[in-house]
Amino acid sequence: MCRPAHFFIKPGSLCGLPWLAFLAGLACAVGAAAETKGGKNRAGVTSNSEEILIKAAAAGRLITDFGYDVKQPGKAQAFDANDAKAIFKHDGFTCLRVPIWGDVNQPAHPAPGVIVGRFYAPVIQAMEFAQAAKPDVKFFASKRLEGQKSWPDWTKDKDGVEPEKYVTLLTDYLAFMHRKGFRIDLLGIDNEGEYNDGNLTAKKHKAIVTAVKEFCEKREIPTPKFIGPETFGPKKEWFEDLARINGKGTLDFAGTHYYPKFRNPSKLAAWTKEAPKVPLWHTELHWDAMPEPKDLIDEGEHAIATLFDCTDNGFTGFVWWGYTRKGVKGEVMSELSSTMVRSTPLEVDDGNPNMKYGALFSRAFRKGDTIVLWVVNNTGKPVRRDVKATGANLSAKPTLRCWTLQGDVTGGADPDGGYTFPPRSVTVVKFPVVGR
Repeated sequence: MCRPAHFFIKPGSLCGLPWLAFLAGLACAVGAAAETKGGKNRAGVTSNSEEILIKAAAAGRLITDFGYDVKQPGKAQAFDANDAKAIFKHDGFTCLRVPIWGDVNQPAHPAPGVIVGRFYAPVIQAMEFAQAAKPDVKFFASKRLEGQKSWPDWTKDKDGVEPEKYVTLLTDYLAFMHRKGFRIDLLGIDNEGEYNDGNLTAKKHKAIVTAVKEFCEKREIPTPKFIGPETFGPKKEWFEDLARINGKGTLDFAGTHYYPKFRNPSKLAAWTKEAPKVPLWHTELHWDAMPEPKDLIDEGEHAIATLFDCTDNGFTGFVWWGYTRKGVKGEVMSELSSTMVRSTPLEVDDGNPNMKYGALFSRAFRKGDTIVLWVVNNTGKPVRRDVKATGANLSAKPTLRCWTLQGDVTGGADPDGGYTFPPRSVTVVKFPVVGR
């Protein structure tokens, strides 16, 4: 059994706020191990509004990857060796998402067999920095989206890209990167097809992937894994089309975009059910600005709930779009990423299984001998919860960090009572696991 504990705020915190008086501690208890159900980090069905119950034996799929994206204009140019060390060493990122150019703004592929290398120079430099910081970094190449000018004219006809010609562009790219000393580990041949001129149907996808694989084998270039369809939102119909032509074997990873503004857990669950039995990735994870009077905590609530929808559905990889390490937003992004990568989601019962906005919600993850609990309280008042666990012995001396609009505070533990989460806050609590 672990003793009840409460949190105190250490001296030297960033803000002396009135609500610090509410930080009263966190209690943990140990029960019998729960049966592992596998697959998802499912929120509990029954609830007790006075507690958060972590079911440590009910673990989901290992989260293998977090990625940084340099497809945005200027992102590769701004990326340096210090950024690479912070992101790939401190934050634990595993993947760099890089662009395949050829669009109207970056005409790097003006003709078959021709690559204008200067367009890729900043990207290659970013890849070198990432590889120096993490020698086994994964490179994820993804077609850059530029609306109706995403592909060079020579690759298209009236029905969008012609598979044979797009294969030429892709194999030119792979051979170019191979000559530069880089292996492309993951290849996304389409990106938000709803808004580009490629018309990459399931039939085209199957033909393109098959031809690229044949090229790599003949040229002895490492064959990338293929991810798709990376649509603007989860669309299970694309998988259904692929299944009708026996094409699901051409996907090694299933990827989608899933934005906070259009959050739809039911639609995401339907997409997950229809996807091939391959790793699932969210390849453009957003923390989006919201119009006033919404603020950073509102944005964070939406972004974090969107992320946790994915872990609830067994996603194992994430790529941030617009990742930053600056300010409150950057600190939360960094801490989320570093605590989640190489962790397994755990089942949680907190009384809000669907993560309804304006009410406290939480999710937990186990990484080695630590269980990490994330709690979002976007209400106007403090919310008290006891935190308990089954299936693991939690230390009575966890560590805590809590963010509000004013900054962050850190905490330690002292035996005595429960914990009150401050109003309009995001909190991470790290419990060492003791014993077996």
